[in-house]
Amino acid sequence: MKTLFLESRYNGKIDFNNIEISKLPERIGLITTVQFVDFLDSIKKFLTNKNKKIIIGKGKQSYEGQILGCDSSSAENIKNKVSSIDCRR
Repeated sequence: MKTLFLESRYNGKIDFNNIEISKLPERIGLITTVQFVDFLDSIKKFLTNKNKKIIIGKGKQSYEGQILGCDSSSAENIKNKVSSIDCRR
């Protein structure tokens, strides 16, 4: 079964005013879904300016800091028994 992933980006704004900096640890790893990868640099800059050490890793996904929590194994197990699979979230 072929899988097609369509990127959908958040185009709103991130409100930094609600972040309680004093409750955050000194070293912070940033990860996100593809919707927010465009914000990682601004979040990193904001936190770095607040004396936090920020780390953004790179895994198997296309972008630094991107995670993909998609497990299609349940669909794979039935792909030869159906004509279509509907996944709603």
